[in-house]
Amino acid sequence: MKKLIARWLVTGTIASWLIALGLSASIIYIEVYDFDTVIVYGCIFFVFFPIVCWLVAAIVVAVDDHQVHDKHIERIVCPECLRNCEAEVIHTDLWCVYVHECEHCGHIITESEWNEKNKK
Repeated sequence: MKKLIARWLVTGTIASWLIALGLSASIIYIEVYDFDTVIVYGCIFFVFFPIVCWLVAAIVVAVDDHQVHDKHIERIVCPECLRNCEAEVIHTDLWCVYVHECEHCGHIITESEWNEKNKK
């Protein structure tokens, strides 16, 4: 997730700078001497858009980093090979995540198949 955000930031910043340069050059090339327009578009694409990209990325990273609160281990039985596994249960803001890949047979155990070994 963080690599994707970093790529998005770099790409978005470079693209906005190229758009600002292209707009400035095209406005000057077609001999429109309205430099107020050049300054406005330059500020929007050269300054404002990269700042928005960085702010959105900071919010996404903050939400992503604080989502997982705790983890614990449960002993479960794989419904495919009937062997014991130690599965990690992840606690998030909304619910616990019950997904585990069996070390023995590779079966993906989801919450609907979750059978604790010592459950009473």
